Amino acid sequence: MFTDKNSFLKDSPLSYSAFCLAIAAAISYSAFLQFLFPTLFDPDSYYHMAVSGFIRDYGLRYSFHWAQFTVFKDFFADKDFLFHVTIIPFSIFIKDTVLAGKCAVIFYNVIFIFIYAFILKRYLPAFLAGLFLLLPLLSFTFTCFFIQLRPFLLCNIFAVLGIYCLINKKYRQLFILSLLYPLTHISFFMLIVYALICEGIRYLLTKEVYFKSLCAVVIGTLLGCFLHPNFPNNLLIFHLNSVLVPLYTLQGIDLTFGSEFISKTTKIALFDNFAVFLALNIVLWLGLLKKTKASLATCVWLACASLYLVLSFLSNRYWYPANTIFFIFLAAYVNDWISAKKGQDVLPGISAILRLSISFTLIFIHLNI
Repeated sequence: MFTDKNSFLKDSPLSYSAFCLAIAAAISYSAFLQFLFPTLFDPDSYYHMAVSGFIRDYGLRYSFHWAQFTVFKDFFADKDFLFHVTIIPFSIFIKDTVLAGKCAVIFYNVIFIFIYAFILKRYLPAFLAGLFLLLPLLSFTFTCFFIQLRPFLLCNIFAVLGIYCLINKKYRQLFILSLLYPLTHISFFMLIVYALICEGIRYLLTKEVYFKSLCAVVIGTLLGCFLHPNFPNNLLIFHLNSVLVPLYTLQGIDLTFGSEFISKTTKIALFDNFAVFLALNIVLWLGLLKKTKASLATCVWLACASLYLVLSFLSNRYWYPANTIFFIFLAAYVNDWISAKKGQDVLPGISAILRLSISFTLIFIHLNI
């Protein structure tokens, strides 16, 4: 397929064709999974379709009288407001609730795939970016969350874009993301965490701190909280979900919220997220082949991925962002590794990676279906 040993590292028309084919395959696969069953995946998907309908029918502010024995009765706040607003068009043009929900999921899947592909392409040549694009779909945990109509879809987009913008000092884009995130989910504070991680690592490596990014994230987050249509009730919901729930979880109190709030055994975690462990082995393999100095981007992606990997030992839900961010870290590290080779033959190392990936893919891909 390639005329010389390292031609797959060059952005030739053939490499771009493979890259586009990978994007098409990822989109087709997500749509295929979505229509395997006649219902929406996960009961929460129906809740999000219903709340989206409430906004469509009653406007931005309405009484949530259906929850008489919760704080929602008197202090209701739609913690997923922006997510619900964005899926309203699907319920308007598609009368079948289930079909509308499935189309909304595919819509967000497509957006994520293109953004993920864009970020991968910033670190890798087209051919390798296409291969890395398919890695998350080999993870059972990632795929489970990926096909559900839940705000995690939009949060994951904000997370990878936020980290990318922090690394590249795009403070204007960061301000927009920080403004929108509090309208979308209670995990909005993570952008501030990413900013502190990024600038902390930047200072350690370069003795520089980009304060514009920190200011953009903090100001955007505060403004987003204030602009929420259910302010100040949204702050109460944030306190209940993002402060009290983690504290109770750390104390070992069973809140019976579902299996995603508990940890998995090591065996199940390995099987359900094998692609992450595969990526870790690839990093170790490349490290043994050649000692490589990690770039700022690699260090930041690794630090953010490690944060979620640690949290995943407490709650299964953190495996979803851990998958995506860890694979981008792998892409950044591979870029560092290739750059360090300085024109040397990298085919033996890449070939070993491909053989390992294909072997495990043939073993585990059926577990996602």
